[in-house]
Amino acid sequence: MATRTWWINASQSAEHATEHGVLWAPALNKAGLSVPDWTRVLDIKKGDGVLLVVSRKGIVALGVAVSDAIEGVKPESYPDVRGPDGFLVDVSLSKLKKPIKRDDIPTSIRMAGGEGPFTVDGTVKLGYCFPFPQVGDVPELEPIASAIDLVHDAVSWREGRRRSIAVYVDESGRSNLDFAKRQGWWGWKSAGEDAREVAVGDRVVFAAGFPGGSPPANPALFRQGGFGEVLVGTVSKKVQETSEPIMPDELQGDEVLYPDRIRFSDEESLGELSCETFADRFGEDGLEAVRMSASHGGNAKLFGVGAPALLHVELEDSALARSSAQTGLSVDAVARSSLPSAASAFVQAVVESGLRFGDDEEVFVRDFLVSAMTKRFVILTGLSGSGKTRLALALGQWFGESRHEIVAVRPDWSGPEPLLGYPNALLPSRNGQAAWDSPPALRFMLKAAADPSRAHLLILDEMNLAHVEQYFADVLSGMESREGVLPNLGRDDDGHWRQRTDPERLAMPNNLFIVGTVNVDETTFGFSPKVLDRANTVEFRVSTDALDETAEVAAVAEGSPADVAGILYGATEALLPDAPVSMVAHLRSLHRLLVTHGREFGHRTFHEALRFARMLEVIDHGDADHATDVQILQKVLPRIAGSIRQVEGVLAEIIDFCGDGEGRFPLAKDKANRMLSRGKVDGYTAFAE
Repeated sequence: MATRTWWINASQSAEHATEHGVLWAPALNKAGLSVPDWTRVLDIKKGDGVLLVVSRKGIVALGVAVSDAIEGVKPESYPDVRGPDGFLVDVSLSKLKKPIKRDDIPTSIRMAGGEGPFTVDGTVKLGYCFPFPQVGDVPELEPIASAIDLVHDAVSWREGRRRSIAVYVDESGRSNLDFAKRQGWWGWKSAGEDAREVAVGDRVVFAAGFPGGSPPANPALFRQGGFGEVLVGTVSKKVQETSEPIMPDELQGDEVLYPDRIRFSDEESLGELSCETFADRFGEDGLEAVRMSASHGGNAKLFGVGAPALLHVELEDSALARSSAQTGLSVDAVARSSLPSAASAFVQAVVESGLRFGDDEEVFVRDFLVSAMTKRFVILTGLSGSGKTRLALALGQWFGESRHEIVAVRPDWSGPEPLLGYPNALLPSRNGQAAWDSPPALRFMLKAAADPSRAHLLILDEMNLAHVEQYFADVLSGMESREGVLPNLGRDDDGHWRQRTDPERLAMPNNLFIVGTVNVDETTFGFSPKVLDRANTVEFRVSTDALDETAEVAAVAEGSPADVAGILYGATEALLPDAPVSMVAHLRSLHRLLVTHGREFGHRTFHEALRFARMLEVIDHGDADHATDVQILQKVLPRIAGSIRQVEGVLAEIIDFCGDGEGRFPLAKDKANRMLSRGKVDGYTAFAE
């Protein structure tokens, strides 16, 4: 992806470059002369690859330029005392787990001479900035090319989620907005802090003509209105102060009314939008930014500024790694793909495998994935043979062949030992340490703990053949508390597993997903509220139209490391938009309804339902009503069980709430109706059928 790649000898300033994201070289040396390898910094363009080199260590970090190089003043924090004038470029760099040493670079590259960083005898030249061979054209440099591409895509992801500013325009400013559409200028009497943070490439969203004057302070009333026009543009010049009048109404005597101005391009008029439609397009935080702009006299308000966290990603099959006896390159980088494309890749992989889940199968699979990312414990329940285990296995296959494990739950599981093992006195001890009986589930969880950068999936098949609370309580508690639960075992040279003492117990790995499948009949056990409260419970049904005599189901193809890393990123560290206002209101209304029956939910259910909605918004711009519907179905209804006398009233009120009352939630309404009908026939009802 990078057009050119640059070798930067930065021994003294390497730490500054990775921490602050800036490369800088002075314009003149002590003799007052320019130096070619310093001036060469000006040739670096946005998107170029960058290799950061420290003498004796080698390449310690790599990444991409995120701006064109410019002439500029030395950053105050820069360790070099020369300056102040020079050349600088913004970069996004990621440190390597193990540096790439000079001798790891192929001889054909190091002996080439020319303008590159090496002398004819293969040593590194003295100097700062040198062009490096285009890494994508040299097979031996493929690991470097892959790593640069990873950072490049991370930057693209970040830019796709980049900042926007909302600017409210009242009726008196409509003529200025018409001018802005033609000329691409906008100004303020005094640009606020948010406007001054805006960079080239950020988005500006103008919302004009709110009916009835300025938007009211009450957010609920505000949402009932709309805008006469919404204009979107891309910032092409940051805020700057000028004394030249530009806007139609800004010259008042000798005073320029709007001296602080931005320039924007690629403008697009979206016409008239209701507040609801605006929120669908720009998110709830964008709508709130418009409201805040209106209450601050039209000053810009930032939104969509959540910067993605860093994710450790391993790069496999590295020729350079093998040649230098390394285990592989690793970089700290944002997940390569955005969550939408990563989620879409999984959904398409499932569909292409031949699995079928009815008319809305893509939505069903997507919601299952979002459920797993919201809370890494999912229960799949429903008709036997409806595809529960196949869908769980599909996620595991997509994670990778060695990164999923199916464990069949047995009816005799009466304690934590089938999952967590136990010291076995019948096996030989060593140095006072007993050998452990280490079941497959424990070995797999330890494997996940030792490989934290990759997603792992443990499938507990027929989870309720035994009392779930008896064998699963420790794992469930560990997932919530993050306290040490897993015995820290290692395999000795005699093949036996023994306890390690530092530490003795490991926390449940953040990269471990658990999916349990459930069938309900006379041989199985129910779930307590403690378990249901800590999971998303997904029900499987089979429609007549989904029955296909020609259907063949194949294994799901393994997802790309970048896409799988993106899903893990979303499940652990994603920064997401604010909770939908309408969903908050619906959940509170439902809570009040349930309180009257003693069936209310707690903080965990409330916050995890909102996290589901946030995740769905990021992945597929999902609407708040659908998210609310799914979460009532998966988090609220599974906790309702009992005799018809106990639950008839609450189910009837939920049906009314989901239908003609508070909202339109068809999935939850249909399930509540089925639960009520079953209760009237059998005298007892529960979520699982």
